[in-house]
Amino acid sequence: WWSVAVPLPGAAAPGTWLRVRNTSTGNVVNGVVVGAGQDTGFEIIGMVAFQADDAATVADAAADDALVVMVGHGSGTTGQGG
Repeated sequence: WWSVAVPLPGAAAPGTWLRVRNTSTGNVVNGVVVGAGQDTGFEIIGMVAFQADDAATVADAAADDALVVMVGHGSGTTGQGG
């Protein structure tokens, strides 16, 4: 697992499982928040861990502003990729 700095919804605390979508490719991958978000004055940036095979493509998408972060709520959205 490798950590990547990504924009986060404010409620995404460490341990929160989420999915990110690369809007350029349509690729969707699972990750877990490992570092609380920090408010930069423009957005909240936090550290999210991704499997090694996915981390580089997520980093590229984040750098290109082509990343959408999805956080599930309710039943069936916890755990690895829930």
